[in-house]
Amino acid sequence: MAAPFANILHQETIRRLSSDRSFERGRAYFEEGRIRGLISSKGSIRASVMGASDYAVRIWVHEESLAYACTCPQGQEKAFCKHAVALGLAWLAKSALPKPSAAVVTTTPLPLTKAGSSRERSLRRALEGKSREQLVDLICALAAVDETLRDRILAWSDGH
Repeated sequence: MAAPFANILHQETIRRLSSDRSFERGRAYFEEGRIRGLISSKGSIRASVMGASDYAVRIWVHEESLAYACTCPQGQEKAFCKHAVALGLAWLAKSALPKPSAAVVTTTPLPLTKAGSSRERSLRRALEGKSREQLVDLICALAAVDETLRDRILAWSDGH
């Protein structure tokens, strides 16, 4: 029986499968929003990624590991290309984001503070049960789609 997709696809897995150059270029493609039509099913994700041309990319679970394919020249050589990196990062960001709710809408960034309110305490309890890798994955995915959050995290980390 194949392992669940979410148990296998992590940023560290994407880094390990790709070259440094492919990872950096794929991250840039993701940040530039070049992924179109991301479709996720139980054990597979696919999308079109805009590069020099539009390339069809698919990542899926095969036995206990990831399999991947892309229509680009590197993908045809069985490499985990920049398009596969972009798709993987897009899926991580999408799967890490909470479902939209009218109660969560705000235009003012919330400060990074210590737990005080019951809502903050609930969030802290939820996060304390996660591994370091899970927390880093979540923060990176959220920061990848929110420049303000990314800038605040970087500014905060410089002071700590």
